[in-house]
Amino acid sequence: MNEIYQTDLASFLEFYESNHICPYYFCSKNKLEDFIEAHLVKNLVQSDNDFLYFFRCMLKKLVGSLDSHTIIRTRDEYEHWPLKLEGA
Repeated sequence: MNEIYQTDLASFLEFYESNHICPYYFCSKNKLEDFIEAHLVKNLVQSDNDFLYFFRCMLKKLVGSLDSHTIIRTRDEYEHWPLKLEGA
């Protein structure tokens, strides 16, 4: 995974931990780290689409499969590609 995606992932996780009322309710932090590592071993994240897929899988792990309100916001909400994530 390239540096931009790593930075986006780290920023999101920091924001999520500090702002979510119970960030690891469905999945412990250790299980999330294991999931991320396993996913990156099995799947190359080389493009925006790869990162979006990875991120959506990670969100489902974090917030549960029944969650329907969590969305991914881009830095520029009016321009969806290329994908650039923000923490807020």
